[in-house]
Amino acid sequence: MLDRNQQQMILRSQQQAAALAAYVPQGPVLPPAPQQEEAEPNVFAAIFRHAWIVILALALSLGAACVYLNRTEPLYTSAARIYIQPASQRATELQAAERGSYLYTQCELIKSPPLLSALLEDPDVKNLPVFSQIPSQIAYLRKHVEVEVGRKDDIITISVESPNAAESATLVNALVDAYINDRKTKAEGTGNALLARLESDKSKMEKELKDTQQQISTIRRSDPNLQIQGSGGENPAIQQVLVAQQNLIAARNALRDAEQTWGSQNRNIQALQQRAVQADDDYRFARQEALKTSDKRQQIEALQAIETYVRPELENLRRRINELQISDDVYRTITPVMVIEPGEAITKPSFPKKTNTLALAAVVGLILGSTLALIRDRMDTRLRTIEEVQGIVGLPILGVVPRMPGRRTAVARAMAVHLDPRSEVSEAYRTIRTAVYFSGQGMGNRAKTLLVTSPEPGDGKTTSASNLAIAIAQTGRNILLLDADFRKPTQHKNLDVKDAVGLSSVLAGIESLERAIQRTGVEGLDILPCGPIPENPSEILNSQEFGELIDRLAMKYDHILFDSPPANLVTDARILGAVCDATILVLRAEKSTRKAAEHARNSLLSVGANVLGVIVNDVPRGRGYEVYGGTYYGMPEMRHAPTPASRRGGNADHGNGTDQLSRLPRSTSDVSE
Repeated sequence: MLDRNQQQMILRSQQQAAALAAYVPQGPVLPPAPQQEEAEPNVFAAIFRHAWIVILALALSLGAACVYLNRTEPLYTSAARIYIQPASQRATELQAAERGSYLYTQCELIKSPPLLSALLEDPDVKNLPVFSQIPSQIAYLRKHVEVEVGRKDDIITISVESPNAAESATLVNALVDAYINDRKTKAEGTGNALLARLESDKSKMEKELKDTQQQISTIRRSDPNLQIQGSGGENPAIQQVLVAQQNLIAARNALRDAEQTWGSQNRNIQALQQRAVQADDDYRFARQEALKTSDKRQQIEALQAIETYVRPELENLRRRINELQISDDVYRTITPVMVIEPGEAITKPSFPKKTNTLALAAVVGLILGSTLALIRDRMDTRLRTIEEVQGIVGLPILGVVPRMPGRRTAVARAMAVHLDPRSEVSEAYRTIRTAVYFSGQGMGNRAKTLLVTSPEPGDGKTTSASNLAIAIAQTGRNILLLDADFRKPTQHKNLDVKDAVGLSSVLAGIESLERAIQRTGVEGLDILPCGPIPENPSEILNSQEFGELIDRLAMKYDHILFDSPPANLVTDARILGAVCDATILVLRAEKSTRKAAEHARNSLLSVGANVLGVIVNDVPRGRGYEVYGGTYYGMPEMRHAPTPASRRGGNADHGNGTDQLSRLPRSTSDVSE
């Protein structure tokens, strides 16, 4: 008949064997992780997390803009505004149809090489310093001269850019004067040419009228009894002559009006000239066809139709010649171009515009910096917020431990709950203690053994294990902190105990358990250090002796808290997770990655570990985590306050946190397991 201790040893061995069997590489079936809806990424939070990238990009962009502004030669713009007045009432009527195209044509003429060449002949322009080192002066002017028509009016704006404000004003005013003089010269030539054309047309009309009257007289003398009954409207040949006459009158009037108004440089003049020539040819042909008949009556009717056309057209030509001769002096002295606003020297540079350049650089810097920040945040797989931890790991958050201020020794970090019980860190570990006790499968349900592990080294599992053990001991329970990290043990350094004798010595049979267990400065908390590092850590943890030792310790202590190696590096944490009643996973804020956290969780769940939840360690303030408790107590971190007396009447050497803290040496390193 087996006694109770033997039965417990056999049961423990069976549990270890089942754990190892579950962790074979043949692919164990993972328990389904709790389904958590992953939080949507916050764009503004991602940019804020990498604000240094945005600031750097903004600074570089503004710096480049400042360099550009300093190295770029400023240009000054002077603008003049002119209005081209109609020369006559007839010109005003033509503006309604051709005003737009005419004004754009004048804009091109102002920038044309002939006019710019005439501008450069001006002595005031030729001697300007801006042209002293420019080989192609016309090309320079065409590049820096802008001419445009107003959108809502017929005002033409002429602007010139120059490195000197006074020179730009001189250039634009000289260009306006050159355009006015050129226009006046062409207008005078156009008036003389038009007058000569009208005189020539009048002579032809007078001769045609005289010939027509002679032909009518000749026919009538040859046949005095000839009677003309109608006007010839029923004769197709005469009707053709009448139509050709009307077309010729319209074509010639349009051509004369255009020449009188816009001169010969208008692009529609050539088309009107071709139209007038074609209309004249049609009229000559219709006239010859009408006069080919031998019927004297039809000949007289055709000649009368020609006379009917020639007489009013001749009167019209005489009237036009008289008007042109009367207004010739006025037309020669008064230009139809009115200067509304002459060019003035503007001392403010028009290029580059500092405000616009800096604003554009700022926008580009912000956009570029935000884009780079989002890319950097996307590539960064670290867990940065509570929402990410819950969404990725899928485990409850037992507590959030804020970052300890200042640079502290390992002992000060490992015993923060004891040395500074009123700090935010201490309150955070007490919150974790409460969460562990009242969780569904935690210590509240008499969990004797508790494992604390992490995915990777440096996540803070050792510091969390010691502080959580201190917080549990402060409730009046006996707790043993067992350093099961046979790879890199550090609990003996953190709690300032010797490591010559420890767990490995007991399992090897070299030392007794009583001699290996050491007292700490916290009442109710003992530590079993690792001892000499063995060569086969995994085999020791899986041995029967280790199981028997745990059973003995469970009979002596209320709880046993294990500190193990990281779960992703070796199998030790999985072996311990399979045999411990509960497991806590420690993640370090802004260090632990999503992949590492998922792998650690899956490896623990694969061996049947009871993972209670996650401790988020070393949390900076204002980075997506919530830290409670600090301002409520109204005392800063590491305030020198005495530790409350233990219910068991603790060790005098460790009863006061101030005395203990004062004896701790400072260290230059703040990194802990």
